[in-house]
Amino acid sequence: MRTLDSLRAVRPSVPGELLLIDNGSSDGTWDVVGSFTHPTLAVRTIREGKPGLSYARNRALAESTGDIIAFTDDDVRVPPDWIDCLTRPLLEGRAEAVVGGIRLAPHLMRPWMTVTHREWLCSTESLDPAAPAHLIGANMAFVRSVLAKVPAYDVELGPGRLGAWDDTLFSWQLKATGFRLLGAFDHFVEHHFAESRLSRASLLQAAQIQGRCYAYVLHHWQHGSHHAPKRQLLRKLPSLARLHLANNIMQPSREGASESDLLLVASFYTDWQWLREHKRPRNYERRGLKRSMPPLSL
Repeated sequence: MRTLDSLRAVRPSVPGELLLIDNGSSDGTWDVVGSFTHPTLAVRTIREGKPGLSYARNRALAESTGDIIAFTDDDVRVPPDWIDCLTRPLLEGRAEAVVGGIRLAPHLMRPWMTVTHREWLCSTESLDPAAPAHLIGANMAFVRSVLAKVPAYDVELGPGRLGAWDDTLFSWQLKATGFRLLGAFDHFVEHHFAESRLSRASLLQAAQIQGRCYAYVLHHWQHGSHHAPKRQLLRKLPSLARLHLANNIMQPSREGASESDLLLVASFYTDWQWLREHKRPRNYERRGLKRSMPPLSL
């Protein structure tokens, strides 16, 4: 509801529509979004039954009608000038895609956090506004014309599937075809994620997701190689076993995990996922823009 409240306060200077995509919820979300109205934007609520954020985003791409498409998430608070600030570089012709600033909500900041912790929670603090490495779905926009070359999000990535990197791969594909990306950091949205994501168990799970998604993109899109993954996996097993033992002793619900622990887990699951992915035909031509293979079923 608070995300919707912040969206209700948005006053864009250009006409537009607001699409609210319900990705198969069963908790009353459909009733909430169905009753939402906006003072100036036409609102449409759409149910996408296939689970996975990439399916929801692809449905939004198919249903939208505007020349510019902007995305945010259900745990974000946007400022009243959100649309105008985010789309200005696009309207001025300085870029074809824009990532807007994202800050963690103040009550979710912790002294133990490093830049890596905050990046994995979607902070944009380390992105170069002149040449951002990637887009972030919580605050991004692009011109519709890019969809002629990069038509959709990879449905094997993102929450509900492998867990992340859906917007990363999409933005890398945009770059590969020559589209320009800029940062619009003169405004920020606040990320109000669930506090449980700060627990040790949740952070280690996030590291696992990072490793698995990297292996997927490395094999299917970059056509890269991974040196001796079985040997690397076995070499890391004792350290991972000690980490899990320490995790049980320290209580998984306790907040925080060291960056070194996170990188160990991410590295281990890169090896683990690579052993699975490299047996599959590649889903893309090298750095390609369209899938050549159907998605793997859940």
